[in-house]
Amino acid sequence: MTEKIHQHMYTRERKGIFQDSAGYDTIAMSEGLEPFFVKKYLHPFCLYHGPKKLREQGNRDSSCYPPAVTIFQPETGELVIGQAVFVPADFTGARSTYFMHSFVIPSDQKDHWVQQPEMLFQLKESFQTSYDISQGPVLPELELVSYKKADILEDIVLNRLGIKNADLQQLLYAVMTSISGKKKVFITLNVPLQEYSRYALMLLELLFLYLPYAFRNMLGAITFTSEPETRNYIHVTFFEPGTLNISDPSIKKQFIFDFAGGFISSVSLPLEQKEFFDFAFEDLTRMDDFFKFSEMALAGLPVEEKLSLESYNQLTDLFLTLANDDRDLFLKDKVAFLDKLIKFLKHREEDKSPLVELFLRVLENGQLAVDLNLRMKNLKLEDLKCFRDNISDELVLKIKNETARDYFLVLKALSKLINSSGESASCYLKLLTSNGRHQLNGMLQRILSEKSISAPFRLLFIAFETSNDEVDFPKLLNFIINHYNEMTMCSFIKESANLAAVDLLFRSSLKSYLIHHPRSIWKNKTWRKELQSVNDSLFKLFVKEIEKETSNPLVRLLKGMS
Repeated sequence: MTEKIHQHMYTRERKGIFQDSAGYDTIAMSEGLEPFFVKKYLHPFCLYHGPKKLREQGNRDSSCYPPAVTIFQPETGELVIGQAVFVPADFTGARSTYFMHSFVIPSDQKDHWVQQPEMLFQLKESFQTSYDISQGPVLPELELVSYKKADILEDIVLNRLGIKNADLQQLLYAVMTSISGKKKVFITLNVPLQEYSRYALMLLELLFLYLPYAFRNMLGAITFTSEPETRNYIHVTFFEPGTLNISDPSIKKQFIFDFAGGFISSVSLPLEQKEFFDFAFEDLTRMDDFFKFSEMALAGLPVEEKLSLESYNQLTDLFLTLANDDRDLFLKDKVAFLDKLIKFLKHREEDKSPLVELFLRVLENGQLAVDLNLRMKNLKLEDLKCFRDNISDELVLKIKNETARDYFLVLKALSKLINSSGESASCYLKLLTSNGRHQLNGMLQRILSEKSISAPFRLLFIAFETSNDEVDFPKLLNFIINHYNEMTMCSFIKESANLAAVDLLFRSSLKSYLIHHPRSIWKNKTWRKELQSVNDSLFKLFVKEIEKETSNPLVRLLKGMS
């Protein structure tokens, strides 16, 4: 059952719910609200800082004071929307105060609200501006909150606020950066104070239309305060013009958009990250479809990816390719395009059929297969360590192009070999074509030759395995000679001692190396003793053969005569 919307009211009164004495406190709230939640999350945002200009004039005309709408989303999952208004006189009649009415949207309704921006920014008529405590401390829980549904006309809003399109793009970038990072966005508007929150809400709604859902699900904002101040959960603060202290270190490092004073802090949209912005500001009407596509593609990915501008630049290319059935973006850089697809297919691929279909379609391109072969020759060990969690085995098997399929099988096999055990890679090795196996061997040999420490010897056997499941031992031994030291060779022979009795090819190759190779470790007394000490009866017989054939001819003659 869907949880209902809770209400909360806060002001200065004779007594409140949490204290019996006069002062600021909750005066009424819905029964479903937990006291802990109210005290920890709502009370810190129950505030109102009226314009300094009006306070200095002693102006108590409430119509001159802008309301302050606060929107924030704590880690508990709720969406809180509240409005604070100036009240000329409190219950004593002697001093001014403020009154705040908030709606707490439960987490299971939040997605619906953030996908309908007017529900957040056009609630003005639903907020109460006073409450008679004689009506009791309990407020009803609501099924819904009424709101207007007036279209936000971008050109009219920007013209009225004197904001250029380029400024709006910078502002959007700053807001996205704030939500994904730690910097805050502070804004002034060149409008009358009494209309301040009205235009702040319009600008916020306009920005909201350009924000992907993951960003919307975190945005916090205050539409008016007397001077800029950083607060938890708040990313965007509209403050009174003329109160900016740019020399304050805590403010100086934030994003400042002083539209009233004609000053914007040093914020610039990176030129290399423009795909999303170019698309968004070309046609706003397509953004809802794009955001729904993005939610599908980002499912299962970490939060940092969902809050990364790079992700949305990548998704823009994929969306336009699918929506327009246009291959130009793919043909521009085929391998990079494929990488974008793979990034989003790593998680919950079964729920991303449009991306799966696009992935299989682009892999039918013959030139892409050639490009993948070239890339494979330049892959490094670090690349394989990152390949551990990639596209599923089921998806790889759906690839029709053999060269492209081999590419993924080789990467999967190598990743398993490098990161885990050889047994887990056997299923991929069996599926490789002869060309694919040749590529795998070459890559594995190159990787092993670049390792600064001795590699697991099982990888050497795999790297020199032939198509008929045998091992090219002469090449394997030469590889160790050329790329490793004598200690590694000695260790390899000792660990492979049992093979000398059961594998004739290994036996003959090892024998030839030990007896005839100019760099044979048998010539070194230390390594010779190591081999002679191996506790394997069959290997000891093999060693005796080596001893016999490498001994001095005169010694062999005398032994034969004895």
